[in-house]
Amino acid sequence: MVAAFSALVLYAILGIWPLSLGGLCLVLGLLYSCRRVRLKAIPVADLISHGLMLAALQFLCAYTTFHPGERPWLAPCLFVMTISIYGQLFNQLHDLDGDRKAGVNHTTARIGPHAASIMMILLLLVALALLALSVWQGSIPLWTMGLAISLSPVMLIVPVQRVLLSGSVEKPMHHFTNRYCCCL
Repeated sequence: MVAAFSALVLYAILGIWPLSLGGLCLVLGLLYSCRRVRLKAIPVADLISHGLMLAALQFLCAYTTFHPGERPWLAPCLFVMTISIYGQLFNQLHDLDGDRKAGVNHTTARIGPHAASIMMILLLLVALALLALSVWQGSIPLWTMGLAISLSPVMLIVPVQRVLLSGSVEKPMHHFTNRYCCCL
C-alpha cells in the first residue's frame, strides 16, 4: 500500500495525465492479481490487462509527461503493448505444463500451444509493422533505432553464457526446438 501511494504521489508530480494513467495502471495491477477478480486467470483478459498494465499505460505515462501532443502516440503505444502481449504468451507457453497441473486457466491453456505459437508469430509481425509506422511518423527517432541495434549484442551475453556453461549448444537448441518449433 505504501508503494502504491508513493507511486501516486510521484505520478501527481508529473501532471494530471500521468496521475490518471498511473492510477489506472495501479488499479489494473490490483485486479490482475487480486484473488476475487484475478484477470491473469481469465483467457484474453490476461493478455489485454498484461499489455495495458506493463506496457501501454507505462508508455502513455511517460509520453504525456515528456511529449504531450507533440508526436503521434498510437502506433508506438500499440507497438509496446503488442510486444508485451507476445511476452505474456511466451511465458504462458513456457509454463504451460505446470499451469495445467495447477489448474490455471489462461489464454494459452485454453487455445493450446500450437495456436499460441501462431498468435506469437502474428504479434511479432504486427509489432514490426507498428515499429516501421512509428519510425515513419517520427514517433521513434532513427537515432534510437541505431542505438538499439548497436546495443543488441549486449542482450546476447546471458544466453551465450548459458550455452557456454552448459557445455553444449545442442542441449539448449534441442530444448527450444522441442518446446516451440514442434508447435508450428
